[in-house]
Amino acid sequence: MRKLSVSVAIAALLAATPTAYAFGASGVTVTGYCKSTGFIASEASLMSVSSQITALQGTLAAQLHLIGSSIASQEGALISTIDSQFKNENNQIRHSANAARIGQIKAQQALAMAPNQQPQNMCDAPGLGAGIQVGSQTNADLTQKIAAASNSHDTTFTRPIDADAAVMKAPSAVFGPSPPFVPGGSLSPVQSGIASQWINADTAPYPLPAIPATSNPSPSAMRYDAAVRVDTARLAVPQETEAMIVALHTASLNVGTWPSDTWAAMTDKSGGVPPGVVNGHISDNALTRLQVAARYANPSWYAGLATKNTQGLLREVAMMDAVRMHMQYTELRLTERMAMMISQMAAQQANRAARHDAGVRG
Repeated sequence: MRKLSVSVAIAALLAATPTAYAFGASGVTVTGYCKSTGFIASEASLMSVSSQITALQGTLAAQLHLIGSSIASQEGALISTIDSQFKNENNQIRHSANAARIGQIKAQQALAMAPNQQPQNMCDAPGLGAGIQVGSQTNADLTQKIAAASNSHDTTFTRPIDADAAVMKAPSAVFGPSPPFVPGGSLSPVQSGIASQWINADTAPYPLPAIPATSNPSPSAMRYDAAVRVDTARLAVPQETEAMIVALHTASLNVGTWPSDTWAAMTDKSGGVPPGVVNGHISDNALTRLQVAARYANPSWYAGLATKNTQGLLREVAMMDAVRMHMQYTELRLTERMAMMISQMAAQQANRAARHDAGVRG
């Protein structure tokens, strides 16, 4: 709002002052009054002052009119500004309310997907599945490599003393209690190597030495060579089975932060490395154990079931079915190998019984 210009009024007064007080002669007698000893205005001077006062009144009226107009215009602008401010504040309140509602919805969604309520959440399921798929292929490759190394071990030696030397050179941990089944659930690279040598010590610590091939072998040499081949064939299934178990315990699955997130939810801790994680990887068996422990041994899981909506419960059922199906498939693979070894044992006993009945030695 524009302020009153004081300079205009001052200028008007200064303009009136020089002529408003025209000084008369000393001692002028005024009828009906006493004799004055000072200066008084003459009639002309009084008329001049009256006209200038009138002009000043007009100037002041004009200034007051301008001021009033300014106030009126500024008042309208002020009212418009206040109205705009109120509208803006109203819009801000509406936006805040909407943001609050959106925040509440997001909070509810976050609560439904929170680790403490849903440690098995499927937000990172695609990455988890990809890591498991790659890790499973790695396990299969590792099983084949360990089995091939064991098969090579069976045919490497040409003298019994060579097998003795190999046993003596093996690390002492090879002959310790159950190297494949470490407490953490996952084998480190060093432990995996020790477990591979343990398979050799378990299945064929003293394999039959291979004899040099000849163009005209003797009957005893042919029989010995046949026995070596039969022994190698019989050991193939047990060695491959134990290699598979070692591979299932080897940390080969890269599933990102899923194990640590699940572990934090299970233990209500924000840090720490869960059992079975080795250099950011986890074994197939350790991951399965963590999946089971996230539910059966996790109080938050039981409490979370009561707070889940239908979609959350369906996700949990789907996850549990996937874990159950994976375990059943692993059991199928092991059952096949167990059935194969039982068949081998039954066939071996039948062969011995038949040879005994036929009176054939060997």
